[in-house]
Amino acid sequence: MTESKYEKYIVRGIATKESIPGVMPSAFGEPEGWAGIDHRMKWDYVSKPVQIEEAHSHDFEEFLCFMGTNPADTEEFGAEIDVLMGKEGEKQVINTPTVVVIPRGMVHSPINFRKVDKPVIYSSIYMAKEYIKSPA
Repeated sequence: MTESKYEKYIVRGIATKESIPGVMPSAFGEPEGWAGIDHRMKWDYVSKPVQIEEAHSHDFEEFLCFMGTNPADTEEFGAEIDVLMGKEGEKQVINTPTVVVIPRGMVHSPINFRKVDKPVIYSSIYMAKEYIKSPA
């Protein structure tokens, strides 16, 4: 097969090996240098209650995306998730498809998937070469 000029822009399923009970490993994980752009993204399939992350901050913006898994109804969302934000840990309740914007330097987490009636997709997207976090 002839090497494609644009193949470097196509990222195919790269599964991660790590696993948290109730969270299927990411389909794409966090490979470095996708097409020379410093960014990371991951998708996790969450099927039962679980708490992830500890309170932390980092020197880049992050998007926390929460989506249902029913392609016939994009508004269907069968979970209740608590996301703690700020040094004071103000609780935000996620119970619909949502994107949470985390500004550079903002303390956030943990993320508690406290009720999961139907699986949800959790995605983290950020524009940084490495995920370096500072404890809160």
